[in-house]
Amino acid sequence: MNSQNIEGELFKWTNYVLGWKSRYFVLRGNIMYYYLSKGEKVKGKIHLNVAEVIPLENNPLKFQIDTGTTMVYLCAEEESEKTKWVDALIMIKRKEIFPGDKPAPILVHPEQFKLDSDTDNRLLKKIIATKNFLEDLAKNNSSLSEMIKNNELSQNSLSELLNNYKV
Repeated sequence: MNSQNIEGELFKWTNYVLGWKSRYFVLRGNIMYYYLSKGEKVKGKIHLNVAEVIPLENNPLKFQIDTGTTMVYLCAEEESEKTKWVDALIMIKRKEIFPGDKPAPILVHPEQFKLDSDTDNRLLKKIIATKNFLEDLAKNNSSLSEMIKNNELSQNSLSELLNNYKV
C-alpha cells in the first residue's frame, strides 16, 4: 500500500459528551474518507487540498487537520501509526504545492516552534505572512510574469500587491 493509499483505524474527537470515537479512515488521492467502521457507508471526508496537517510534537499519538472551516482532532493507538498517517498526509500536501519530479522542502508548522517572548511571536507572525505571500506569489507566478513581460505591472500595482501582506 503506497503513501497515498492507506487505511486504518484512528480515534476522532467528536465532542465533549461523546469524546474520542473509533473511526475507520481511508486515504485515496487527496481525500481522506472516514467511516463508523470498515465496510460501512462514508460518514465524512476531508479534502486535503484545502486542509493543513498539524502534527502535535508534544503528543506522540495525536495530530490535527485544519480544514479551513473546522479542526479535526485525531489520535492513533501507537506512535508508528501516527507517523504513518502524518507522513502520508504531509507528502500529499508537498506534492500539491510542489508538483513535479523535484523533491519539495519539508514543511514545518508554526506549532513546532517554542515561543518565549512577544518578539518571538511577532517574528513568527512575519514568517507566516511571508510564507503566505510566497505561496500566493507562486500560484500567481505565470500571470505576474506575463504582466511584467507585457510591461503591464506598474510600481503602484506592485506596491498595492505587497501592501496586502504585512511582511
